[in-house]
Amino acid sequence: RPSKDRFLDMILGITGSIGSGKSLTTDFFARRGWEIFSADAFCRALRENPDADFLREVKLRFGDEFFAEKGILDRTKIADAVFSDAGKMADWLALVYPALDAEIDRRIALCRKKEIDAAFEIPLLFEKDYASRFDAVLAVWSGEALRRKRLMEYRGFTAEEIARREERQ
Repeated sequence: RPSKDRFLDMILGITGSIGSGKSLTTDFFARRGWEIFSADAFCRALRENPDADFLREVKLRFGDEFFAEKGILDRTKIADAVFSDAGKMADWLALVYPALDAEIDRRIALCRKKEIDAAFEIPLLFEKDYASRFDAVLAVWSGEALRRKRLMEYRGFTAEEIARREERQ
């Protein structure tokens, strides 16, 4: 018999603006035993694996100047580039989303096979038309002042950086 915290293998999509509290929300589900998938964490792992085909493609499109020692992608440089240039953002997303699409499908299939509850944190869930993949979608919202405060305090963003990122998302 399932516990009161189980939803009988629910696959939930979680989305929201930058700084809205998506991670706090997924933590709530994780504490109840749900499998958690973070699109941001997956993309971070892609960026940090120097042997990945993904990084070879990034180097071809963006150039060597976006890489630090040992072939590691310079996260700050690539973020500055893609959040300030719509063309570079399009190039970046054209590289990231095929890998992310495949991983989301793989993880959903695995969760369905194991019959477990799972929450998928995906910032651009609606924009990338992922909603139909989930049993339900939870949109997390926080007021602008709270979001900005979180981003400045916890991530060290400036007001200008927040504005640039919001414009691209």
